[in-house]
Amino acid sequence: MWDYVDRIELPVAPRLGGRRPYLYALGRRGVSAVAASNGNGTRVVQRRRLDRMDDLFVDHDLKAALFWANLANFVRDSRVTSWTWTSERDIRTQKRRVKDPKADKWLRVLPDAEFKVHYPDGAVQWAFLEIDMGTLTLNRFRQKMRAFDLYAGYLQRKGGEDAEAGFDVYVLTLSKGRLEQLRQATLREVSHGQWANYYFGTFDMLNPDAFSYGWLFTDGKPYGLLYAEAFADDSASDASAQETDNLTAGVQ
Repeated sequence: MWDYVDRIELPVAPRLGGRRPYLYALGRRGVSAVAASNGNGTRVVQRRRLDRMDDLFVDHDLKAALFWANLANFVRDSRVTSWTWTSERDIRTQKRRVKDPKADKWLRVLPDAEFKVHYPDGAVQWAFLEIDMGTLTLNRFRQKMRAFDLYAGYLQRKGGEDAEAGFDVYVLTLSKGRLEQLRQATLREVSHGQWANYYFGTFDMLNPDAFSYGWLFTDGKPYGLLYAEAFADDSASDASAQETDNLTAGVQ
């Protein structure tokens, strides 16, 4: 494609057969074109060396990208006034940490992405996205959930705009069985969350028809992704209208 876009064919295990969808990435000549369109003051545009990544890492990043694409499409037809997305790469540079008084140590706060949604009534939804590929131990996962909860508490105590936001954590994983393991692990570590709400879904949620509703709260009940305020009335989205209590579902 004239070196503006590279097309990568991801390998498939011989025992599985078939082929996987092509992966498209920024090409050599595309770097200068994207940099010019971004203008001055933006981050340096660089190509990702996909040949140096393992398949699991690529799949992980693609899941995050697909979540972003679904969210962008979903808010387009809503009453959301604005929204932002921050990638794991940018979060990592902030080196966020929170003190765990229970263990008397600092915990790293590093979700796979985060997004903020602003609603017409002034409400703000701040959410972390955690993508689980089944490789993380349950103990490590529990520690991550504890770090997220403590960080949400830190923001509440800090005050300011962030303290007014409803804080959610969305966990995507590969199967219903793994989802239940993670949900139970979260319940054991932070119960229903002292400072944050925790929701779980499988990768099937990345289907556009399933994306908006069906996120399981720690109590096993389904909720929508956005608050009901995102829609003009209950008929606009019956599924998401059931999310009315999302702000306080797990934070008492």
